[in-house]
Amino acid sequence: MSGRRWFNSSLPQTLQIANILLYLDAFFLLINILGGRRGLGGITLILLAASVAAYVLGGLGLANEEKRGYPVAVVAAFSPFILRAYLSFQVGVLELGFILGFNQPLSLLFEVALIGLLLHTQSKSYVKTWFH
Repeated sequence: MSGRRWFNSSLPQTLQIANILLYLDAFFLLINILGGRRGLGGITLILLAASVAAYVLGGLGLANEEKRGYPVAVVAAFSPFILRAYLSFQVGVLELGFILGFNQPLSLLFEVALIGLLLHTQSKSYVKTWFH
C-alpha cells in the first residue's frame, strides 16, 4: 500500500468535516457532469473536470497534511462561484443571484459551510503549524 490516506481522524473537526464535504462535492459534481445537460462547451467541461480534480486533490491533501493541499481545497471550495460566474458571462447575462447561488439555497448552504470550515481560524492555525 502507498501509505496515502483518504481521511485523517487526527485533524481538527473543522478540517475533518471539510475533508468529507470536498469528497461529497466531487462525487455530486461528477454525477452532474455525467448525467447533466447536453450541449456544454468544451471549455465548460474542462473547467468542471478541473473542479472535480481540485475537490479530490484538495481532500487528499488535507487528509495527508500536505501544505499544497490546503490552497487547492480553498480554490475548490470557491469553484462553484467561479464556474457560475463563467457560465453567466458565457450566456451574456450577468445575474448576481445566479452567481452567488441564491436559486439553490441548499447547495449554497453547503458551499458556504465548506468555505467557512476551510477559512476558520482553527483550520488555518492547524495548517500553518502541522502541515508539511
